[in-house]
Amino acid sequence: MALIHAVRRLSELPPPVRSAPDFVAGDLAINFQAREVSVAGTIAKLTPFEYKLLFHLVRNAGRLMLRRALMERIWGADY
Repeated sequence: MALIHAVRRLSELPPPVRSAPDFVAGDLAINFQAREVSVAGTIAKLTPFEYKLLFHLVRNAGRLMLRRALMERIWGADY
């Protein structure tokens, strides 16, 4: 009976929120949920390509990314 109650309690929990944390480095701030980039408090208007490029560079900071892998992530596997 306890197992049934435990499973029922788990099924009632909201799904975990999986969102990327905000990124701040100096004057650069990125809100990943809103897809918003600001520099020194001013919103930067980026094209979708520019945002994807910045997103992947920031999320992989300190790691080696091959140009081909980066372009595939931005443009897709058919690039």
